[in-house]
Amino acid sequence: SQITASRQLSAVVFACALCTVTTSPLFLGIDGGTESIRAALFDQKGSLVAMHSKEYRTLFPKAGWAEQNPQEWWDAMGDAVKGVIAKADNPEVAGMCVDTTCCSVVALGAGGEPLAPAILWMDQRAAQEATDILQKAKGDPALSVHCGGQGPVSAEFMLPKALWLKTNKPEVWAKASTICEY
Repeated sequence: SQITASRQLSAVVFACALCTVTTSPLFLGIDGGTESIRAALFDQKGSLVAMHSKEYRTLFPKAGWAEQNPQEWWDAMGDAVKGVIAKADNPEVAGMCVDTTCCSVVALGAGGEPLAPAILWMDQRAAQEATDILQKAKGDPALSVHCGGQGPVSAEFMLPKALWLKTNKPEVWAKASTICEY
């Protein structure tokens, strides 16, 4: 079943609260990548104490398309965190940092649930939308980060993918309260 965003955060906080106190707290790093999510614990000097990873699937439903199920990210993160905590014998966790890939776009409903598969960074289905954005907005200050507003605008960027969703999946667009990146 889908877990709302607030319940997801509560679950992570609860998982960290289950850690017992030791004399030397550790720091938890979580890295969500294209093929897996990794959880690692580091000591106060930055040395690796333990690491655990969990893979997830990438689907290629059409040429140039790449998708993942965001629920699999969440499930894999839970497994990775539980695994690394177990490997380190339930340490005290003093802090946590999470990072992920960029340009993987997800449409979320009002409860934080994914409404469709995530469109991965490598997905090229929004090539026409990228071209359209550059043609219509060339020189606009909003594009200044891309060669002074002259481009390029890549199909892997969030905005072309969001426009693709709006045009090609209007039912998803209409239900979405948030379009975000992973």
